[in-house]
Parts: sequence; structure tokens; C-alpha cells
Amino acid sequence: MGELGFSILVFCLYAKIFSIGTYTVTIAGLFVPVFIVRTVIANRKSFRYFRPLAFFIAYPAVIYLVHVALGTVYAVSATRFFLSYSLWVVSVIVIWCGFQPRAILKDITPTKLLVCLLVLGAIQYFGLKYFHNTAGYDIIQPFSINDFYSGYVNILASDNVRAVGSYYEPSMFGRVTVTLALMLLAKSKNMFAFLAFTIAGYYVSSSFSIVILGMIALPLFLRIQRKRIVPVLLACLLTTALVWPIFQQRLGVGDRGDYDSSTMIRAVLPLYVLSKVLPEYPFGVPIGSNETVVNRTTADIWYFTEPKITNGFYEAVMYFGIAFLVPFVLFMTSLIRCVQKKDMAMALAFFYLLAATGASNSYLSIESSLLIAFFTISMRYASTSDSWQILPAPSQKRAGPKKSDSTRKLLETGGSLPDPAA
Repeated sequence: MGELGFSILVFCLYAKIFSIGTYTVTIAGLFVPVFIVRTVIANRKSFRYFRPLAFFIAYPAVIYLVHVALGTVYAVSATRFFLSYSLWVVSVIVIWCGFQPRAILKDITPTKLLVCLLVLGAIQYFGLKYFHNTAGYDIIQPFSINDFYSGYVNILASDNVRAVGSYYEPSMFGRVTVTLALMLLAKSKNMFAFLAFTIAGYYVSSSFSIVILGMIALPLFLRIQRKRIVPVLLACLLTTALVWPIFQQRLGVGDRGDYDSSTMIRAVLPLYVLSKVLPEYPFGVPIGSNETVVNRTTADIWYFTEPKITNGFYEAVMYFGIAFLVPFVLFMTSLIRCVQKKDMAMALAFFYLLAATGASNSYLSIESSLLIAFFTISMRYASTSDSWQILPAPSQKRAGPKKSDSTRKLLETGGSLPDPAA
């Protein structure tokens, strides 16, 4: 898949096609089976990381059976569990595909896609803020899974104008923007282009996703590109001066006081919920019990009225409990090794895998997982370590010197994550 196909899929990541019950089928959702099948065919007998995949698939099933056997309050119906569990399994397989030796996605430079998204975001932001024109939102409303004129996105009722791009909310627009900007950063090592795109994205969307991922990318870049520390720090000071007023506005309180601010609901409330659930169920609760957990732990919190908390990091900890430390330690160790190896691209890949859905969205979203897989593949193309390089398709001949037998064997063997420092 080349740049055009990638651009269409990412631009239409959450574009609604039809609904099956309460589940919305999107363009990216329809592509996911194609992505999995083509990746499996491309790799055939060279699969790797079966053990991590088996752990992520089997653990939630075991936890559900334990809760059913014990008759706990979180033993949801089989139908609810399997509907959520099936999405989880597909999402995990999609992310697993991003780590396979061969990829169906080519090495992409998403500059044009970034420009298109930011132009659309600017039309929405400036059109509504200064001309009270909603045309930028109207053109994507028929394909959005959210109504921009009601609910929490209600663009006319909010004093804080925020662009949504081609997505369903500002946070997802911000996440996609910074994802594409990070892909460019890893490919070109141009921090100034990265800052320009992220500042523009943050200015029109006020998304914390950009702040979180951008703050992590900066020290990684400085760690590896030490000669550019002074100009980059100066650029960051200028960036802070430009975005600080918007940042203060986003940290502002809600209509009912400090408690109903976006920061409280997205960042603090999940910690409160986990503190109530994990002491009693340290190994986690079944996938699909999010609404039950929220209903039982937030009944006395008057400002929270949503049925569930859609925060991927929170959900991973809730569903895996203390077992979450296993993949967390594994990925953090790999991240640290990549930093020591000065492989910024793969360091970003592992951080993104851990934090991408922590700011917004859920691991049960296969569209979100597809974006993670695309990002992982892009970082592997930019990686400086042989152990992460993507192999050419069997029918292709790669230009340049052949890899050594030991490197080829390392790339094609399964098991634990390879050590980039080796």
C-alpha cells in the first residue's frame, strides 16, 4: 500500500459507512481484515512474537471465566463479553501485524496528508470563531460517528472553538496530527517542521494528545541530536509562548467548578476508579465491564454523567490488573534500549504503543489499533537498528548489500522482542 491508499485510510479513519446495532462500521474498520490477511500472506512462515500475542488474547478470557466461576458483580453476560472481547482480539492482532518481518505498507512521507488535515482544521476553527460559519463541520457531519450539534462535541454551545478535522472529536484530530508529525520527524530529523505542524494542530484543536506526545518526542530528539539542542530549545520557548494561552484555557474549569474539567474526567477520575476496583480484584475485571465498573464506583460523583471512561491506558490496567506490569516492563525495557542505541524511531514506537490511547480513545477501537500499526511500521522504516528493519517481500530483490545470515535469522525468528542494543 502506497501513499495514496495510506492517506485515504487515515483521512477517513473513522468515516461512518453503516451501523450494526450500536456498532459503527467505518472505512478503516472494513480495511482491517484486508490488512491482517495481506500481512499474514506476506509473512507466511516468518511470523514472530506469538507468545506476547497469545498472552494478550488468552489472559482476558481466563479472567472472565474466573469472574463467572466466582459469580462476581463484574461477571457480565457472555454476549457483552464476547462482543467486546472480539474487538480486543482483532485490535491486538492488528498491532501484532505491525511488528512482523514484512509489511504491506510502504515507507510513507505524510506531508501532503498533514497539510490537507490542517487546512480542513483551519477552515473549521477560523470559520466558526471569526465568521460563525459551520461549513467546515457540515461537510464531514454525514460521515461522522458524532453529532457536532449535540452532546459533548456541540460546537455551537461551546465557547472554546476546537477543530475536529475529518474525525469525530478534537482529541482524535490532535492525535492523528501529532502521529503524522512524529512520522515526519523520525524520517527527516527536522524538529522545526515537527514544531510547525504540531503548533498548527494544537492551535486549532487544543488537543492534549499533541502536548503529551510532543513533550516526549522532544527529549528523545535532544538525546540523539545533541548538536541541535540550542536552536531546538529556543524554538520550544517560542512554541510555549504561542500555545500557553490555549493551554491555560484547556486547563480551565467546567461550568460546575474544578471537578468537571476535561483534565479531571480524563486524567484524575480513572485513578479514582482504579483505586476502588483493583484492591478487590488485583488481576483485573472482564473486558466489557467498563460501564458496570463506572456505575458502581462513580454513583456518588455528581459531575460525572457518562456511561463509561474511554481511556485506553485506564482500560488496559483495569482489564489486566497487576498483570499489566508484564507488557509494561517489556515495552519500557525495549524503549530504554532503543534510547541507549540512539534509535529514536523505535523509542517513539514503543512509547506510542504505551501512550497513544492513554490521552483519548480505547484499545477496543480497531481503527485506533490500525493507526498504531501504521505508526510502528513507519518507525521501523526509520529505525537505525538491523533488528527492526522491515524485510522486502519474497518476490522483491533488495538493492545494496545482503544482510548477514545472523541478522536474517534474527529478523525471522519468533519469541521475545529483539534487543536493539545487541
